[in-house]
Amino acid sequence: MSPRSWTREQLLTTLALYCQTPFGRMHKGNPAIIALGAVIDRTPSAVALKLVNFASLDPELSRRGVGGMGNTSAADRGVWEEFYGRWEVLAEHATILEAPARGTPSDLADSATSPAGAGEERVTEVSREI
Repeated sequence: MSPRSWTREQLLTTLALYCQTPFGRMHKGNPAIIALGAVIDRTPSAVALKLVNFASLDPELSRRGVGGMGNTSAADRGVWEEFYGRWEVLAEHATILEAPARGTPSDLADSATSPAGAGEERVTEVSREI
């Protein structure tokens, strides 16, 4: 049985989660990854691998010497190139796509899967190595 292709909607919602997940938390046991997998009909392992595929395209991680998986698809690269540096636009797309599938933000096991502007507001402090 051949693996089924990822849809654009699945890629967009997974990329939105990528933008909110530190590299060290991109694993199948992360509650946000488990919840997103349920919403987009993918296993937590598949979502985690897709996140790490996106990480391999991230120049910020590359500058730090952090690498992801090397087997990105043309679709992965296309979505990355379309939205890299345009995170607000990605958040809008992902929010629109997720809303019908999940009903309300409380349907997800972890609120971290809600892209910015998805009806929740919170202050988050992020620090990055430079």
